[in-house]
Amino acid sequence: MVLLPVVLSSQSADMRLRLQQEGANLSLDHPSSPTHLSFQFPAEGLELNGLSIQDKAQNFWQIYGIAWEITSPEKLELLSERRDQYGGSHLIFQQQEREVPILGAELALHFSAAGRLLSGGGFFVLPQVLTELPLPAQAAFTLADLRYQLKDYPADGQWQIASQESFFIVPALFDPLAPKRAYSGYRIHLEDDAGLQELELLYNPRRPQESYLFPMHCDILDRDLYTNNTNSSNLIWSEGDAFPGFLNTNQQDLLVQTEQTYNLFFRSFGRDSYDDEGGTMNIVYDANLITECPNARAGNTVTFYCANTIADDVTAHEWAHVYIRNTSALIYAFESGAVNEAFADIFGEVVDLINGTGNDAGIGNLRTSCLENNTRWKIGEDGVGFGSHIRDMAFPNCRNDPDDRSDSFYDCSTGELSSVHNNSGLVNRAFTLLVDGGIHNGVTINGIGLTKATHIFGHTMLYFHTRATDIHALGDQLRMAANDLVGEDLLDLTTVNMVAGSSGLTITAADLAELDSAIAAVELQLPTSCSISPLLDPNTPDLCASDTGQQIFAEDWENGIGDWTLEQAPVDTNTWEARDWELAPLLPDGRPGQGMYAPSPFSLYCDTNLQNGSIRLISPVISVPNAVTDIKLSFTHYLSIEENYDGGIVFYRRNNGSWRELDDDDFLFNGYNRSLMTQLVSDNPYAGFWAFSGADDYSTSGNWWTSHADLTGLGIRAGDNFQLAWYLATDGCDGWLGWYLDEIVVAYCNVLLPVDLTDFQASPAPASIQLNWRTENEVANLGFWLERSTDGRQFNDLVWMPATAQEGEGAAYSYLDLAVQAGQNYYYRLRQVDQDGSQHYSTIVNARWGRSTDAGLVVAPNPNNGTTFVSWGDETVQKRLELYSLDGRLLQVWDAVSSGQQLTIQHPQAGIYLLRSGAEVRRIVLH
Repeated sequence: MVLLPVVLSSQSADMRLRLQQEGANLSLDHPSSPTHLSFQFPAEGLELNGLSIQDKAQNFWQIYGIAWEITSPEKLELLSERRDQYGGSHLIFQQQEREVPILGAELALHFSAAGRLLSGGGFFVLPQVLTELPLPAQAAFTLADLRYQLKDYPADGQWQIASQESFFIVPALFDPLAPKRAYSGYRIHLEDDAGLQELELLYNPRRPQESYLFPMHCDILDRDLYTNNTNSSNLIWSEGDAFPGFLNTNQQDLLVQTEQTYNLFFRSFGRDSYDDEGGTMNIVYDANLITECPNARAGNTVTFYCANTIADDVTAHEWAHVYIRNTSALIYAFESGAVNEAFADIFGEVVDLINGTGNDAGIGNLRTSCLENNTRWKIGEDGVGFGSHIRDMAFPNCRNDPDDRSDSFYDCSTGELSSVHNNSGLVNRAFTLLVDGGIHNGVTINGIGLTKATHIFGHTMLYFHTRATDIHALGDQLRMAANDLVGEDLLDLTTVNMVAGSSGLTITAADLAELDSAIAAVELQLPTSCSISPLLDPNTPDLCASDTGQQIFAEDWENGIGDWTLEQAPVDTNTWEARDWELAPLLPDGRPGQGMYAPSPFSLYCDTNLQNGSIRLISPVISVPNAVTDIKLSFTHYLSIEENYDGGIVFYRRNNGSWRELDDDDFLFNGYNRSLMTQLVSDNPYAGFWAFSGADDYSTSGNWWTSHADLTGLGIRAGDNFQLAWYLATDGCDGWLGWYLDEIVVAYCNVLLPVDLTDFQASPAPASIQLNWRTENEVANLGFWLERSTDGRQFNDLVWMPATAQEGEGAAYSYLDLAVQAGQNYYYRLRQVDQDGSQHYSTIVNARWGRSTDAGLVVAPNPNNGTTFVSWGDETVQKRLELYSLDGRLLQVWDAVSSGQQLTIQHPQAGIYLLRSGAEVRRIVLH
């Protein structure tokens, strides 16, 4: 699932705990917004007060709604109440804010025939996400307003706006890679003049290019096809007419197969046609408006077929789409689209398996491979135009479809339909394993048979799906539906127009266990395989290479914030919404204990309600003991920071001096992972800085990482006082979850060498770097390897220096490194070797000589408090420097400035300025 940058409240956590204490089994997808939270009580259910089922439901939301951040029942509107063939009641509620519905945010409650609550839950959006949104204005759109959205459809297609409704729309409910915002929008239903195609447009009037256009019809083949519709079908047969009359074989088959599908849903599941009101099932044969055959489609009340696609599983597949459209209306894109396709395949094949017609070669035999002489679980094998079957439900890999989440065939494409046919394979595989049994991913499933499995999936489709049901949520819904059916005498599966008799079968606890195994085998509830690589390295090394180190400072916030300091630094105080780092008693991914959390802003309006600035978490003063060297920093953090635009940056200051950021080179492990967007495209005050930014691949969900940094390289020495600060720097709008921080450690890694190393220095010399070190009291010392690095991490042997001191005495050593380049920073350390072969490391020193001849304008320190230095490559060149405000006003000029000169900014105010030298421009941040 995709996450928005708001976390559940502590009241929500308390209520979820109460539900668990009352026996509910909870499943929470992600603790953010939007999310999916479901619950399931044991078989006896929960008794609620109320005379009617609706009264009981209202009482439930009144008491327990805060678990879904529902503060009052008025936040929910009852969409439907359906009663199943066993007497159970199923209520679907639409979440709304200020009486405006939130598209896709639907919650369900499922009651037993005795009126006890069995299960419920669904997708919901935290109210904070929508508080800034204006109410949708009353508007009546015309086709002229929607030209951009319909640009990919044929120009001569005659579209009509069938309906339009106001909604709050949160794309992350159905699009895992959607922009991280909500909007006040409209759901517009479009139909073509022939009734062949229907479209659902989720329209954003402020940003029309970010609208969503979904087909409300389905293609049986995995194609994106938009047809040129110019004719409608003639009425050649109506209910009550003579059969077969003058109909050809294909037309007869279509009528028979449609009736069989109707009978299955009516007789075995108690649903009278797709609308449960006996709606007319319209059929179009040889649809000449489908210009690319073989193909078949489903609309809202009608199915369309090319003449060469007539097959029982194809016909039932298309009608299953119509039933889905009229129950949950699963969004036909991304994971909900894959679920939609899978359930159409499942019920298409169920009709094929039990109707006794068509090519049923080997259909009663279990399959173990891609055998072509057995039609069981194959889709479309009777459609002569296809040439062969088009999907394999039992072995999806046979058709290059995935059979589990981690399968290499799982398609991570990001188009709107996102391979709904392809990714349906793992749901199909789960169903066939539940029916026939088998072994997958080392999990053994004992099949429970077609009748039980079909009832579980049918009950799920008719009563548990919501618009945004994704693959993870499907696992919860299957379990709840199965639990709903425990002990019921299941009706027979039939395609005949007769009352379905008792099957003599019931769902048992053993069947529930097999369902769990099938869900686990295909990895329905594992993270998507689209996360290709970790954001940072999870293999954290020891902070100190040679020993465990000695802590100077440690913080885990288990006793509160203590004497840490919080600061806010907005760019514009007029639009800034006050926020700080805050204590987080509940950490993501179940991490124990407390930490600190920097919330990310969620402004929907990038042009007016700007939130650019930073919030800062500043440590108390840390004192370095005497005789300490090799000082290092370690901290553990969770990243879900808007990629490229927001960033987490670590700062330090020594002996109450100016604040400076840790450069990426200062990190020893898991340093900054990207450079933020520049000022050309971002209003983040730290635009262009290296920072921690982003989250897991294909997601806005984060993870915990540990980073190490070298503080000695920053000039921090024994006897110093220093402070550290963690800045979350943000641009003006959007934002993800934010930044969590835990387990900070400052330690020194002193190693007691078998010699007393009294001095070790590196200093620039003409076209070289001079290394000097001095020892006292050398004992059993064989000598030193002098090692060199260009990044402070990967060291290589430079030269061997044998010991020269007498036993128990000291000596002076020196080496001139001539193989160095101007402007390059070099790091050195000593690897002392004992006569017994054991080795010990010294602290690290660094130096460089000269400046690179191609260096541009450099400003340091930056940020600063009004005093800084400027430099460039050619120290013989003087330059004119100009200081500008962000709105372009010239504030100060320096003429004939030399490289290395100090600048003092007059009358400085905290903020962002631009320093210009010819064509070069550098940003200056003043504290």
